Amino acid sequence: LWDMTTGRRRRVLAGHRKGVTCLAYIPDQRFLVSAGYEFDVLIWNPYVQQLVSRISGHMHSICGVKIIAGTPQLITADTGSVVKVWDVRDFTCVQTLVGEEKWVSSKNAPKFSVSSLMVIDKEKKMALACGTAHFFESQKLENPELTDDAPIIYAAYNPTTLSFISVSSNEIKIWNAKNGSMQRSYKRLGGDADNVELTTVCLDDRQRKIIIGDHIGFVGVYDYLNGADLKWFNYTDHSRPGPDRAHGQVVSSLVYCSDHKVVISASWDRTVCVHDERVADTGILLRTMTG
Repeated sequence: LWDMTTGRRRRVLAGHRKGVTCLAYIPDQRFLVSAGYEFDVLIWNPYVQQLVSRISGHMHSICGVKIIAGTPQLITADTGSVVKVWDVRDFTCVQTLVGEEKWVSSKNAPKFSVSSLMVIDKEKKMALACGTAHFFESQKLENPELTDDAPIIYAAYNPTTLSFISVSSNEIKIWNAKNGSMQRSYKRLGGDADNVELTTVCLDDRQRKIIIGDHIGFVGVYDYLNGADLKWFNYTDHSRPGPDRAHGQVVSSLVYCSDHKVVISASWDRTVCVHDERVADTGILLRTMTG
């Protein structure tokens, strides 16, 4: 940190192990934010040379850090095309956006990673640069007094994190059980991110994973705390058209069996499947019951 009047160095904030590529200042909380080739974002109190917090959640180098003026929100973007929105009041992730393949590559063209992030405060827009520019607008509920504009298909209390989860057909929201504020929001889930329609949801036995079923037969697992895509129960079936997935039609019900660490799914295709959930990166089909 430098004194702009005298040009002298005032202090050094030590905490990064790799290069720092982006900085931001939060005037309301008087925090300095720094990030770079590491996967963590560091929050500093520059007046007392103290590290306030180290927030984790990214899996790639961070290429952009921006503040939304007049709000307690901080936006970070990494080179893996993941954007996260944080609440600097308690340093929790309130929303995660995962980039699509069409953002970063096209036929007969080299693959691009996100290289820059910009926030347009007046228009409440966010821009990402990754070979081409992509713009995102802030979405508001048509009726702000409701939990969601779409019908709620699932809701549950999570005593592990002292939170509630509510699920509509196209969005999962995590709510603080103490004060009712929304902590996180996960969108673009399911096997078809462009045409999302979640149909059923359950939690695992430790309440750390969200297991979802959608309208075209996909069953997937996401991290409760950050919305990361953990794995899919996708199986090849040559008797049905389309991509590999758990079922051929709408997934109508999901149940987690804690005694055996299995997920049981039922579908409109008249099948009930039992999946082994213990493998970290993929689901294993144990049994299919038909008729």
